[in-house]
Amino acid sequence: MYDQVEASRVLLFMFAVLVFVICLEFFLHFLEHATKRKPKYADMLHKTTQELMIVGLIYLLVKFCVSTGLAKANGLVYQALDFADLLILFTVLAMVLQATVILFRLRKANRELGKISVLRTENVLANALTELNATKQKSWVHRYIAWSKLEYQLQVKLLRCLFLRSYDLPQLFPFDKYVEDVQDSQVAHLVEIDISMWIVLMATYALFFIFSGELLSNGEFKAITPVRWWVFIGFAVSLWTLMILLLVYLRKLVQLLLQHAAKKVNIVQDGSTSWIREHRNMATPEAMAEALSHVVQYEASLPPMPPQEAIDNMRRIADELSDDSHDAHFLAHLFAHDLLCGLLGTLGRRMKRRRSPSPTTPKGKLHGVGSLHLPYFSRKLVHVLIQLLFVMNGFYYALFINCVLYLDGFNGMAVIKAALVVIPLLLNTFVVAPKITREFSIINSLFRVDAHKLSAIVEHFAEVEAMKDDMARQV
Repeated sequence: MYDQVEASRVLLFMFAVLVFVICLEFFLHFLEHATKRKPKYADMLHKTTQELMIVGLIYLLVKFCVSTGLAKANGLVYQALDFADLLILFTVLAMVLQATVILFRLRKANRELGKISVLRTENVLANALTELNATKQKSWVHRYIAWSKLEYQLQVKLLRCLFLRSYDLPQLFPFDKYVEDVQDSQVAHLVEIDISMWIVLMATYALFFIFSGELLSNGEFKAITPVRWWVFIGFAVSLWTLMILLLVYLRKLVQLLLQHAAKKVNIVQDGSTSWIREHRNMATPEAMAEALSHVVQYEASLPPMPPQEAIDNMRRIADELSDDSHDAHFLAHLFAHDLLCGLLGTLGRRMKRRRSPSPTTPKGKLHGVGSLHLPYFSRKLVHVLIQLLFVMNGFYYALFINCVLYLDGFNGMAVIKAALVVIPLLLNTFVVAPKITREFSIINSLFRVDAHKLSAIVEHFAEVEAMKDDMARQV
């Protein structure tokens, strides 16, 4: 079964493996130390090592089958297990790298948002108008770049006003930190692939070889079949199209939230609103500036609130929202981390509520929405769809490496061809996925409050204020 291997050779490679293990452990300790300040990053690192450990156990199972004679070395069973293990390994690695790219792409915008969080809306609006006025005499490219840098910051300021008024939170509440926490949680979950997602990936794998005509005809896994190029291109372009459509839909929902926020603050100031203002396109600087001018007037009319009183109010509201959350039963806890099972559970609860409707609205949902209607929006359904598309994008990388990349060899033309084919996947990873994550985080943060995250944000804010008081007393 094995060739004759010298004991000295085994000892030499044992030393090499130990050196690699020691270096890897040092690297993991470094990552653990670096992620201590960011709990979500630490959670993401834990999930990554957990997934890689599972992949390593699969490979250990393959080696065990070979060593015990259950599978012949380099036989069909061994090769099938090896290919399956590599496919899963590359999928997990692709998901980790994709989540890392999304975090880094969003970090710059979050850093800029953190800088303006300490500023009043009046100052943010004045600075934005100064920058936009400076580009009026320049080309439309300069105006577009300037507006694209400021749009998200102004959107958050406007939606912050709606959020605080809807949930009766004081002005000191750090809304930007809450949005960032929701965003980080969503990205961290990308590393963990649910059981239902693995089933979908298996179906996608089978569908790929059905379209290439190899599954039903018992074609070889590593066969040289040029039709795989065209099948993969169709899969990649279809996924890119779906993600673009989802991004357009989410942006439409954000526009509806912005219109509603502008309408609400306009009613507070003027007592009425026109149809044109209610349905105005909030993607323009003029509309955003007008809405934020009403926010400035509204904030100026509010009486000042001491920090301790604001903290007490935030804690009270967080406790009320926590009390409103329902306790899940055993099966719900068992499948809590599976998004598809969670979606089915939500559908079951909705059907139950329809049979026996409750007269009250859940406290954690955006109340007082009036005419606000988000078409075809279900928070759980959209979350499942986003997770599914992101996982599919990572799986397509693994599918490309294992089943397509080798078809034309590794010459210059083959490399160019491969680079062109994966462009839709790269666009999804570096451009579309971060934007989808940002838009959905805004909607998710505003439309339904996460009581646990809200409580954590409030307690962190209270600790910071306590440290400020201690420093002031010491000075």
